[in-house]
Amino acid sequence: MKLRHLLLMVLLCGLGIGPGQAAITVTYGSADQTGGLGDYTLTLSPPAGTQSGDVLIAQIATPGNQVTSFSPPAGWTLITPASNTSGAAIQQRIYYLNLSAAAAASYTWTIWDWSYRSVGVIYALRGAKALNCGSANTTNCAGNLQSGGGSGITAPNVHVTMENGSLRMAFFADQDGSATITPGLENGATAGVYYRGGSGDTGMGIHGSYFTMSAAGNGDTQSANLNRSENNIGSTLLIAPAVAAASLDHLRIELTGTPLTCTPSTATIKACADSNCSALATSATTATLTTTNGSWGTSPLTFTGSGTSNLAVRTTATTTLGATSSPAASSATRCYLNGTQLTSCQLAFADSGLLLTIPSQVAGVTSSGTARFSLAAVKKADNGLSCTPAFANVTRSVKFWTSYTSPASGSKSLAVNGTTVATASPGTGVSLVFDSTGTASGLTLSYMDAGQLTLNAQYDGSAGTGDSGLVMTGSAAFVTVPYALCVDSPDANWGCTAADISCTKFTSAGSAFNLRVTAKAYQAGTATCALPTTPNYLQNALALSSTLVAPSGGVNASLSPATISITSGGTATQASQTVSEVGVFTLTATPPAAGYFGLTVPPGTSGNSGRFVPYGFAVTNNTLNDRSDINTATAIGSSESCASDFTYLGEPARALFRLTAVSASGGTTQNYFGSFARLPLNVVTSLGSNGLLFGAQYGSTPLSLNTRLAASCASCGSFAAGQADVAADLTLGRASASAVDGPYNGTNGVSFGLVARDADAVGMSSLNFNWDLAGAAEGTRLQPGSTTSSYYFGRLKVDSAYGSSLQNLPVPTWAEYWSGSVFARADGQASRPLDSCTRLTVPASSTITAGTAAALYCTGGVGLYGSLAGVTASFNGISSGGTATLSAGSAAVILSKPTNSGGGYLDFAPSVPSYLKYNWDGTDQSGAACSASTDGDLHDDNPRVRIRFGARRNNALIYSREVY
Repeated sequence: MKLRHLLLMVLLCGLGIGPGQAAITVTYGSADQTGGLGDYTLTLSPPAGTQSGDVLIAQIATPGNQVTSFSPPAGWTLITPASNTSGAAIQQRIYYLNLSAAAAASYTWTIWDWSYRSVGVIYALRGAKALNCGSANTTNCAGNLQSGGGSGITAPNVHVTMENGSLRMAFFADQDGSATITPGLENGATAGVYYRGGSGDTGMGIHGSYFTMSAAGNGDTQSANLNRSENNIGSTLLIAPAVAAASLDHLRIELTGTPLTCTPSTATIKACADSNCSALATSATTATLTTTNGSWGTSPLTFTGSGTSNLAVRTTATTTLGATSSPAASSATRCYLNGTQLTSCQLAFADSGLLLTIPSQVAGVTSSGTARFSLAAVKKADNGLSCTPAFANVTRSVKFWTSYTSPASGSKSLAVNGTTVATASPGTGVSLVFDSTGTASGLTLSYMDAGQLTLNAQYDGSAGTGDSGLVMTGSAAFVTVPYALCVDSPDANWGCTAADISCTKFTSAGSAFNLRVTAKAYQAGTATCALPTTPNYLQNALALSSTLVAPSGGVNASLSPATISITSGGTATQASQTVSEVGVFTLTATPPAAGYFGLTVPPGTSGNSGRFVPYGFAVTNNTLNDRSDINTATAIGSSESCASDFTYLGEPARALFRLTAVSASGGTTQNYFGSFARLPLNVVTSLGSNGLLFGAQYGSTPLSLNTRLAASCASCGSFAAGQADVAADLTLGRASASAVDGPYNGTNGVSFGLVARDADAVGMSSLNFNWDLAGAAEGTRLQPGSTTSSYYFGRLKVDSAYGSSLQNLPVPTWAEYWSGSVFARADGQASRPLDSCTRLTVPASSTITAGTAAALYCTGGVGLYGSLAGVTASFNGISSGGTATLSAGSAAVILSKPTNSGGGYLDFAPSVPSYLKYNWDGTDQSGAACSASTDGDLHDDNPRVRIRFGARRNNALIYSREVY
């Protein structure tokens, strides 16, 4: 048996809607449910009174894991962005039907949901646009959804902006027929249909809410609460109104000049969006214009923002103007004449006057050609309303004065035909010659300022001219634009005439400086920025741009802020201006097109500005590879070919990193290349030097190891597009010529840092390495994150051996490190470092004597004494002349048995890298034997040992050692 709750409510969703806006109305019909096992239909009725043009919305909630098929009635379209048709626990489908005829009495969905309940309801919308968002969001409608669990349901933000007056609907559903859903009703929303079908987990519950948006937007999120935690889903639907929302405060009728009975006056009709008319309505307005006398040329008048219509009045009687509009305005119509509001929209047309026709002017330029203005004198003829010229082929004195229109005050005077005129009535007389048409033409103006002025004219008749008592007046507003814009900076070192690297540094990319834009009037023989300023030039949002001058092949900079506004005095200084790039640029300020009283002010461009330098240098893509004598790769990002977790003292490690010249905001300054890249990519050894200064420190309370650090460039590259890839070998030397030290390991091991400084004293951008451990940090760490490196004093140890001449003889040989108290094997056991990377050349065998043994010790080899013959060495299976690699610290040395009978002895001295040499003999190697001068370093010996074939060990001997 089906349950029906008949709910019918008609609500106007117009809260917050502007005057004249058509609202979308919402009605809804009966909610219903499927009947359970054996009843697989859901029949829903639309609300009464639906008609063609309405839009029907259906909300259907189903148990997701029970629905095996779902069939909507014909004509209904699933709103995919707002519907979940695959949820395992709960599904919600939102459908629409655009009615082109009367609605059916009911609509049936077939839903195979076994014994569970599905529920639904139909809403009807009137005043909405036809929906078209079945598969994707559109400008007519847009949707979104959010599934979840718990006691809260969210109908999420759609992230699509809809116009004012759009309807925002939220649909909530939960998987429990016994739960209670309570909408949050944000933004003053109205609750929709609440319905529960079934009970417990076999039932479903639905609810909804909706409101009309009072401004363009996306309606934000809507929420609902459950009285228990359940699977739930919230869907959102935004629907645009059929008639665009209007935002109309009042109509404004503006007239300029002197209205005359003999000529129509052109009125500007504005649809004002606010009381001050600082913004105009953005949608179409239809104005029906009225007048108590005369007629309008065009009425009704349809326009967007503003439009014009001619007003002709043929009587001097007081005339009252008016207007009504669609959409309707919230305030009464206002009327203005030459910027002054008319009381009750009343004005009187003059029966004669002076008609001034004034083109736009350029500040400081005496008008010529088409910029000259004319003045025509007219009066009412004796025979009726036709206008005839009042003056023909006569010379008359006309008084002129100016009034400031926009801005409303000023300090500069206007000259008419070379005569400076007053700024107030009764004005200054200027003699004019009128032609046969009663027009004085070819008149000149000169004004050293910008803005909108009104030029007022008055002729007073006299007995001498036969027109005593005649008074004719007239006025016209005109605009003067600046002659030029000066773009410069009051800051030192702004200019860069040479446009190359020889210019003094101005500031760094991304750092704030003062940018100044000033409007100028023309003055012969004067450079742009030295011209007189036009203090009345005011304009907002002049666009700022750059043009690269140097280096050639670079990129233009972006400017922030990207605009500048001149709000007083004809000039503006922007203290927060930044330029994003390195180099020399010209900067251009471009006023908005047609943005100055309908005219376009020409842009202004600075001279060469700069030189702009980087803010600093950043280290990225950085790795530090241990043991670079073995791991020799120089490419950024290269990993170790032989993985090692330490480096020996005296052995190089390789820092691989990308050095990037950056702006203050961290962006790459791509123009830092060629001569504009002033950082020498070579190693220096002291602070304040231009180049790459490397440093090393040990421990959490840093110990400087700078004096033991030797750095060199394996591959230091060059700057391209602001970046250079660097591969630097960093060798941390042994501390003493005779003693051992270390280890330098643990969580706070050895840290390496870089201090880069170029010829403009630009340093590192990220300062986290204090090179000299004094004052502030100057450098950047080279290891990634907080990682450090481990260093050990090392040596290669060889033990003596002897045995039968009839068998090969193993010789214990392994790498050792100083643990801080003893030498231990580098075998990776018991937290000891692992050396499986060191490479040794397997020495050749030769016959030596006591006199030539010293040379063997220096160069390395297997030295056979006397008649001993045929003995060769192998390291880890590699024979003489090959290169062997230690394994777990061991060389696994094997000496082959001799070929002579009776045995003998030999000296075994493998040649090792300097970082594995040790003070085996207590002396400094020097002289011809080692081909090296005395350098004071006692750790300069290859390991050596004497080996005997044909001897056996004394069983009574516990330990012995021979030193040579």
